[in-house]
Formats: sequence, structure tokens, C-alpha cells
Amino acid sequence: MSRAAKVVSRHSLRFIPLTLVALFSLFYFLGFSKESWAQEENNSPNTTPIAFLPYKENLLTQSHFSSKLILKEIPIPFGIKYEDDPTSNIGTFQTIQEGQVGEEIRTIKITYYQDNEYGKEVIKTERKEPQSKIVKRGTKEILGRLETPQGEITYKAKLRVWATSYDQNCRGCNETTATGMRTGYGVIAVDPKIIPLKSKVYVPGYGLAVAGDVGGGIKGAMVDLGFDDVKNGWWSARFTDIYILQ
Repeated sequence: MSRAAKVVSRHSLRFIPLTLVALFSLFYFLGFSKESWAQEENNSPNTTPIAFLPYKENLLTQSHFSSKLILKEIPIPFGIKYEDDPTSNIGTFQTIQEGQVGEEIRTIKITYYQDNEYGKEVIKTERKEPQSKIVKRGTKEILGRLETPQGEITYKAKLRVWATSYDQNCRGCNETTATGMRTGYGVIAVDPKIIPLKSKVYVPGYGLAVAGDVGGGIKGAMVDLGFDDVKNGWWSARFTDIYILQ
């Protein structure tokens, strides 16, 4: 063996103990880690090996919720549009277009839980607009005279109306009218589209009055005659003429 080979062999022998120590440390670490992992797995209460999970074929689920769709039709009333006609006398009306009721159709989803209604939801809305009724309204004044128990009156229009009576005790009424007047005899409720508010009028069998109030049920050719107390009043609902004074 040459001198150089002997030197290399002596140096190699110096590293053998270090190599053995490194290998021993590696084996010890791997063994400890495996043992610790196994112990941790065994002590975990929520760990279940996948191999032992129960399995069933054709697994079915059942819900207690159900639903259905319904259609709800809601009518939409039509309005009335008035067009003034200066060639026709006040108090005359002519329908030039009939009104048509509109409709709103709602698709509603109703949800049930165990056959009991749980909730509702509008998922679709369709709307058909109403068609307004168009009426020509005369605005031409006429001058007429009429003898009354209160004396002679001069009027510019004469209308045929349905007349009822009311006082401050009626449902929705109070001591003050829509124009701030006192509710009572001499004040009547009108539709302002037919008889302008604050117009002076004469009603045969009732007397002189002022159009000073309105009412939700007073639409078109209708009036409501005011009394201090309808129980002591003498008016019964009926058709009558009403004169709008000059």
C-alpha cells in the first residue's frame, strides 16, 4: 500500500463514529415520531378510521318542506277623466269612452312545513292597466230664475242628483268640513269635479246651501245634505234637482 493510500484510510476511520451517531439519531427520531403519532391517534375521541365508517347503498334523504304556486287576480278600478265642453250647458255630461277595469296577476309561491303554511313569496307580477272613462262636461252657463220660499233666485246650472243627509256624528265626520266650515245645516258635501267647492246652491225641500265639504262616497252626481242632527232632520234619500246659483 502506498503512503498516500494509508493517509486516506486513516482519515476515513476518523469519520466512522460520526456517521454511526448520525444514523442512530435519525432512526431514533423516526421511531419516536411514529410512536407519538399512533398514541395521539388512539387518544383522540373524534378520530374514526375511514375503513370503519358505515356505508349504505341507495342512501335516501327526505325533506319536510313542500311548496306550490297560485295565481291571485286583483282588479284595478278605472278612473274618470272629464273634458270641458263649452258648447254644452253646465250640468250636462256625455260619455265618449267607456272605462275598463285593469288587472294585476300575482304568482305566489306558498311554502309548507309538515303540511302547515310556512311562508308566502310573490315571485312574479303581471299588470294590465285600466282604461279611463272619458266624459265631456258642459261648461256653458245658462241664466234662469226660480221662485223659492226664500225668494227669487238666479241660477246658472241645474243638475239632477242623488241626495242623502249627514251630520258631524256620522262615521268619518267631525265638527269641521273639508273647507274649514262648521258641519251642519246649510253646508253640503259634493264631488268637486261636478260642483265646485264653495259654490252657492239651492236644493228644493232643503233650502239654500254652500258646497263646503267632500266625502269618500260622494262621487259623480251625488250630494250629502248637512244637518245639525240627522235624527231631527226631515230629508229622506232621493233624487232631486239642485241649482247652482249665479
